[in-house]
Amino acid sequence: MIVNRIYKLQNPPNCRLASKFVCILQVKWGFGYIMHHYTYCLILALKLNRTLIIRETITNTYTSNMKTLIRPISDTCLDQNGDNSTTWEGMSDQTHHYYQVINFYFNHYSKVYLQDMRKLTQFNIELQSQFSQPLSLFIGLLLRYLMRPTLELSRYYDNYKQRIQWKHPIVGPHVRRTDKLWVEAKYHSMDEYIKYVDQLVYLATDEPNVWLNELSPYIERQIEFTGDPHISRKAFNNIRNSYESIRDLIVEVLVLSECDYIVCTFSSNVCRLGFELRMSRINNSLAFQSLDKKYYYNP
Repeated sequence: MIVNRIYKLQNPPNCRLASKFVCILQVKWGFGYIMHHYTYCLILALKLNRTLIIRETITNTYTSNMKTLIRPISDTCLDQNGDNSTTWEGMSDQTHHYYQVINFYFNHYSKVYLQDMRKLTQFNIELQSQFSQPLSLFIGLLLRYLMRPTLELSRYYDNYKQRIQWKHPIVGPHVRRTDKLWVEAKYHSMDEYIKYVDQLVYLATDEPNVWLNELSPYIERQIEFTGDPHISRKAFNNIRNSYESIRDLIVEVLVLSECDYIVCTFSSNVCRLGFELRMSRINNSLAFQSLDKKYYYNP
């Protein structure tokens, strides 16, 4: 299984001698954006058969809090040093074989990134064929490794599900509003989400007004909503980098991944995270509805 291959590669017997791929990121955006960047780096490391080391050029509250909630990418090898190193110039450059450490400066707009994306498309197809998995499931398995929760988060997650009286069958609409509507996505009414709903709903949203003002007509139709309205109040810019906000966002992604059916907008990184993780649990690409884009992988 791909997860076992990742674990073995990420935990070499001797970190001092391991071939390493150091992914250097300038973190600017939110959790979903960061996690999809991590998957891209991990795909490259898998392609090169190297241990991945992730290094952020900017240490901020967001990434610091993330690291207290998600286990390190390796249990044995986090040292980025080696006997010699080079800068990644793309898969067309074969001289990287002569270096123990490759430093990759992640840049969406570089020619190296665009060329590698084209070549990695073929590599992804090869891996999918090897493990008999569609792309969304393959990315989900990478995320399943990258998002392994700490013991503290695992306990919090279990308690959270007990508190909201988690049960099946359940539909998970993820209603993304706030800053996403400024540039990247269009507004979708609750009617568009609810038409795919039967009775029990786990509502995930970054907009408190959805809980406050938009549910009454559906409750009158005997639709039951579960979830935590307080989570949406932590999604605003002034507190969204806090430990509690990031913790609750991760919990919402994990809960979405356990829903029997997901309704969301694939323009949202968080929506795609939930869907990809769900695919890693239950390989059923029909148990979702995107209100805008088709599924795509774009780190």
